[in-house]
Amino acid sequence: MHGRWLRALSVALPLLAWTASTGCGPTLVDLDATLELVDVGSGWSQEAKGGQTRIVPTVSFRLAKRAPDTPLDRVSLNITFRRQPGDEQFDDIYLQRVAIGPEGSEPLTVRADTGYTGEAPQTGADMLLHADFRDLSVRILARQSSGRWTELYTGPIERRLLLAR
Repeated sequence: MHGRWLRALSVALPLLAWTASTGCGPTLVDLDATLELVDVGSGWSQEAKGGQTRIVPTVSFRLAKRAPDTPLDRVSLNITFRRQPGDEQFDDIYLQRVAIGPEGSEPLTVRADTGYTGEAPQTGADMLLHADFRDLSVRILARQSSGRWTELYTGPIERRLLLAR
């Protein structure tokens, strides 16, 4: 009787180990070596609502693969806007599934939900020139599946109004 159990275990354990090693999820790649941010631009998007003018920090970019054959088809992104000086958090945007093809992603534009609001006749340009205006920076992190967050970019939000599209 013991012999049958030992034989069954000798077959089942290697099969179980092989199943676990072949992976139940995607193969994680080194995002530092695989991805780069290209075509980065930033500024402030302006919107008018109910007699008020609102500006929000905006960043646009594209994710590019350094090697097109790298097995990576999507990532999650965390985009954090911070007040400068002082590095105080201003807003945080999370994108769960950003598709990546052989050459990279489509162009992405991310606008913060939080912004600055002024009363008419104050314009977005007036707000950018105001003595109490505080500049922002943006930090972009990427993660594949359950891997670690990798910083792809940190830079300032340019103090300029972006053209409406």
